[in-house]
Amino acid sequence: MTLMMIIACSLLVLLDSAALTGEPVFPTAPAGAHHLELPKLTDLKIPPLAPPLVQPQIPTAFFGCWVGNPRKFDKVLPAPDVASLYRLRQVTKCYMPTGIQTQEFTLELTPRYRMLDTVLGFLNLGSHGAQVTVEKTGVYAVTANQIYSRGTLTLNLTAASLVQFPQSSPATVVDEEVATLVDPDNLTITGRTFLTGPRPHSVGTWHADFHH
Repeated sequence: MTLMMIIACSLLVLLDSAALTGEPVFPTAPAGAHHLELPKLTDLKIPPLAPPLVQPQIPTAFFGCWVGNPRKFDKVLPAPDVASLYRLRQVTKCYMPTGIQTQEFTLELTPRYRMLDTVLGFLNLGSHGAQVTVEKTGVYAVTANQIYSRGTLTLNLTAASLVQFPQSSPATVVDEEVATLVDPDNLTITGRTFLTGPRPHSVGTWHADFHH
């Protein structure tokens, strides 16, 4: 009985000390929890998956909109060609209690004259844009600090420059991501984007740090 009282008193002291610090309680994955990773890629095809979770429970620490700037793809397969994946400048992801929404995905496809496009962009004489017109994201796995999701995005890509009239074209991509919560203000995402549709197929990997 005395031993039980000693243990109970010790636990109360520890809880009181944690409350006095005023620091937020940060969720961590339980011991032995599975570390989420992107499915292994064997070719340019999208890896098959089981159906997404019907009612995923997103941890509250993820809630809100996060902005990141990948700036480029780490790697693109096959090698960049005209109209294949080229750059990914800014991404905005919003996490809600039972789902995820992609508000911004500023994708660029490889231009016909890459060097000229780079020079015009450096001189602020050329611009690219991407508007998300349709998006649907499924959540496939959730732990205390990680989420694996896959979304299909229809984008309206625009381009204009000193030597080119404004042009717009649609593009459909499938983007899969593993989001890892580092702390309440920092999120890292490792992503993989598949360009689909009638254009030449390509797949690019990317990563970025995200902040509220």
